[in-house]
Amino acid sequence: MSIKKNYAYNLLLSISNVVFPLVTFPYASRILNPDGIGRAQFVISFAQYFSIVAALGIPIYGINQIAKVKKNQSDLNNIFSELFIIHLISTFIVLLIYLTLVFSIPTLSQDKLLFLIATGVILLGTLSLDWFFNGLEEFKLVAIRSFAVKSIGLILLFTFVHNQTDVIPYIFVMTFILVGNNVINIFLLRGRVHLKSKGLNFKQHTLHLIFIFSTIFAATVYTNLDTVLLGFLADKSQVGFYTAGTKLSKAVIPVITAFCAVLLPRVAQSISSKDSKLEEALLLKSFSFISFIAVPAFFGLWFLRENIIILFSGESFLPASEGMIYMALLPLLIGFGYVFAYQVLVPHGLNKQMFTASIYGLITFILVNIILVPKFGFIGTAISIALTELVVTFSYIYFTPKRLLKILPWTSLLQSGVICTLFLPIIILIKSNGLNNISELLLAIVSCALIYFSLQYVLFKNTFIKEGLSFLIKKNHT
Repeated sequence: MSIKKNYAYNLLLSISNVVFPLVTFPYASRILNPDGIGRAQFVISFAQYFSIVAALGIPIYGINQIAKVKKNQSDLNNIFSELFIIHLISTFIVLLIYLTLVFSIPTLSQDKLLFLIATGVILLGTLSLDWFFNGLEEFKLVAIRSFAVKSIGLILLFTFVHNQTDVIPYIFVMTFILVGNNVINIFLLRGRVHLKSKGLNFKQHTLHLIFIFSTIFAATVYTNLDTVLLGFLADKSQVGFYTAGTKLSKAVIPVITAFCAVLLPRVAQSISSKDSKLEEALLLKSFSFISFIAVPAFFGLWFLRENIIILFSGESFLPASEGMIYMALLPLLIGFGYVFAYQVLVPHGLNKQMFTASIYGLITFILVNIILVPKFGFIGTAISIALTELVVTFSYIYFTPKRLLKILPWTSLLQSGVICTLFLPIIILIKSNGLNNISELLLAIVSCALIYFSLQYVLFKNTFIKEGLSFLIKKNHT
């Protein structure tokens, strides 16, 4: 299947990952209020942290391994079986640790029923096999399955969550949305791979997984434990405000990384076959795409943060806009971090360097949190996560081979930034007309998008716009 078709399906998946949180969270936040949504998010984030740790980095490592052997059924069966069994064993170990903590720490045990419900996130995490399907480049299958599960989850949310006391139903629904895909995976594996128990070589994965796991473990502290740490250091309403800001700031990230994710199997193949020209071409495409999409996302979130918070979470969450001043940077930093980490460092086996970058980030996160959170609450967490991602992304860039850095179109980043400075006067003019919040937001988005895409096309001959227009014209003539 072509890159364009794969991207189309992965974009569908990414859009569903963006749209559903933008529907579910505003509804739930208005029903449960900051305290209730903060309490629920604390539980879910805590369980997700353990689920990510249990995966040992297999969701990233597995894509590369499956992509290398997908044409050899025997090797495919072996690699899949080895990684699946490793994940299964680690899950049960992590689950025991999770339950021990829930029953022994007073802050957790007072909500032990909620944490027990959330064990499904850890237990069924073993069946999270997107690494297998993505390695086979079956993006269509992943997209349709995910869209179906999220649609059912949305129906369940509207059916069972109606008032402020419905925290338990909300956690049930969110658990289903997180792991519903995993149950379906059991049936989708038929005919594609066979689980083996003999003749397996677990040792070949050990060193790679140790580095990747160490990296993921360190990174998970600042990507998932931010909410958990805030829950320990501040009250649950602070978690609610932070969750509102971070969900909206991160909502666009799946769309930004979707294009790069499609290219990962091909990057692995290009490096395996020592095709440096293809590798460089794929990296150049990803970098240009991130510059094209992430820069306006940053400016849009920054300039329109109050309007966005009011629309999606309500005026009671308006304080969250203060945190978005810093979290607006996340699409930009995480987008570029994704490219350098998973299209450069991982395929080249630079796992030690990735781990080092994550340690730098972990140290930054812990120090800034300890200093700022007790005094500034969720705003301190927002500052810490922005600084952490900044440190990590620049560390990835530092460890990237110089020959790859030299071929990157750095001017595309500057071009996007220059155009986006025009957003501010446009938005100020729109806001001076006294329109309601929705009208202001829609008019600002449409106006800024038209200016941005027009100038990218006219001034800089942006290839993504040209290819998109060519695709639409071709479709209309067929």
